[in-house]
Amino acid sequence: MQRMLEANGEELMAPTAAYGLYTSRSTVESAIAWLKREGLLSQDISVLFPENEDTRLFARQNGTLAPAGTMTGSTADAPLEGSLGILEPATGPKLGALPGALRGMGIPEEEAREYGERVKKGGILVSVRCVSPEDVASAIDVLGRTGAHFVSSSAISRAPEGSLAR
Repeated sequence: MQRMLEANGEELMAPTAAYGLYTSRSTVESAIAWLKREGLLSQDISVLFPENEDTRLFARQNGTLAPAGTMTGSTADAPLEGSLGILEPATGPKLGALPGALRGMGIPEEEAREYGERVKKGGILVSVRCVSPEDVASAIDVLGRTGAHFVSSSAISRAPEGSLAR
């Protein structure tokens, strides 16, 4: 676990994301209910569906945090992948919501491509922001028990707007 120092010199755990992929909405709903029963907060849970509209609807219906770029902004109504047909002079084509959503969910850059491809092929990504080693262990256990595939965790290194990192 990545550690950081608070102003008074006490050591704290850096926020960590535990995440995994599901194949159906019903198993995601079961996982969310179980995560809440374990004491994890709905605002620390983020779900990414292959379609932005499904992601937004799920977040509204379940009180979860929608991943960055899927609720507001220029990528909110765009497909997750590809370019939006907008050319930014400094950076080139403006991309869809997927890169920002994955980053906001705490997926490390080195794993983002694999998870992104799996979401584009129909997978549903669930990520849980954890602030203690016990939360990480609990989230990983629940994700595994409820049928998630490719369960992993990583320290959240930056906090894009609307992300799980705080």
